[in-house]
Amino acid sequence: MTDLVKLTNLEKLGIRELDDETMELLTIAIRGGGLDKLRSLYLFVVNGVFFSDLLLEVLSEKHYLQKLELRGEMKKLPSKLPSNLIKLTLARTDLSEDPMPTLENLQQLLSLRLNYSYEVKQMVCSTKGFPKLQHLEVSFFSQLDELVVEEGAMPCLLTCEISMMPELKMVPQGFKFLTRLQELKISTMRESFVQRVKEGGEDWDTIKQIPSIIVKDVLEEDRRRRIVTKYVF
Repeated sequence: MTDLVKLTNLEKLGIRELDDETMELLTIAIRGGGLDKLRSLYLFVVNGVFFSDLLLEVLSEKHYLQKLELRGEMKKLPSKLPSNLIKLTLARTDLSEDPMPTLENLQQLLSLRLNYSYEVKQMVCSTKGFPKLQHLEVSFFSQLDELVVEEGAMPCLLTCEISMMPELKMVPQGFKFLTRLQELKISTMRESFVQRVKEGGEDWDTIKQIPSIIVKDVLEEDRRRRIVTKYVF
């Protein structure tokens, strides 16, 4: 890890199984001027270890970074991230607060994937947020019951995927403002949610202008309930 500072021309780096010790060494290498040509970074911490606040802080100063993937828990999302990111994945971070107020200020961001959180109950994409975002995926937010998209947010969005969010009640009403949205994927959601997005459902008028709407599967418990109901006489 200490020799990373010598890799002056490295453009892509992935590190799995980071623990507290190796994370500290990585932080030292980055602060020491290492990895100055890095464009793409993937980091995966071991279970039970949090991304250190200091590492996230030094990463935020690397404005040349364009692709960043962080997999593992963090106490909180840093107040800022590398300003030139075009692709960002945050997975298994188990955030407790809405990450959108920070993320929507990434002016160059084209692709965003958010996976796994057990506490966030509401996310809001505000007006003028995500000005260039084209691809959005939100999945495995087990407590999320409301996703808000305000008019003027994500004006360039082309594809969106929503999956494995058992508490989400309805499609964001702001989807009717996403005039460039070409594809909406909905998978492994509640039966009640799936019924809302079908033609004639309560959310159909919100999404009917989207050329491709793909709905796959329902949550396992709902599927079992459907089977039991079908065969009860």
